[in-house]
Amino acid sequence: MTDATTSMPSIAEDVQLMLQQRPGQLEPDQIMPGAGALIELALEGRIRTDPKAGFLTEPADNARLVVVDDSPTGSAMLDDALAAVSARRRPPFAYKVLQPVTVAVVPHLYVARVERGVVRETGGYPTGRDRLEIADESVFFERKSVLARARTLPATVSDPRIGAVIDLLRNNGTYRGESGLLSIIAGDCYPPATRDVISSILRGVRHMSTSQ
Repeated sequence: MTDATTSMPSIAEDVQLMLQQRPGQLEPDQIMPGAGALIELALEGRIRTDPKAGFLTEPADNARLVVVDDSPTGSAMLDDALAAVSARRRPPFAYKVLQPVTVAVVPHLYVARVERGVVRETGGYPTGRDRLEIADESVFFERKSVLARARTLPATVSDPRIGAVIDLLRNNGTYRGESGLLSIIAGDCYPPATRDVISSILRGVRHMSTSQ
């Protein structure tokens, strides 16, 4: 398992951090951590799209995710996310696998946040009645400020991991009034070979957020 105290936060960790709604707490989310893990797998070349264009749809809207490399990633969280995709009987549409992948990712996500000293568990999290309390506000806001600055100028972001967090938030409708109005991808930070699969994942997020 990747050492959470020395490694950079994963995309799943960062996007969950940015979803904070209540002071001093972090809440769970049904799809965003899984979407972050899928984008990380895409950036590592582990998944790609198999587009099957439908009537009046773009290929990315109707694309299935295909595992091209299921060897160990060095991260238990990403290994379990990859296994959740591989477990499907046929390559899944992005929006249909977001929740299963999130279920696989969440246990690792919160262990990493606790190990970093950002949060502490209360009441046996992650049951529906319990929560994660922010343990160190300075560590929490130091990372959040980096992501918030990137949010103000997404077109200038060069780090694809940070760009992914911003794109996930935009397509999830976290910033009110934006979902459905802006392009799927904000900037030009992703390697060209990954843009189709990342676009499919982000479209899946937008589909899920607008259908709830």
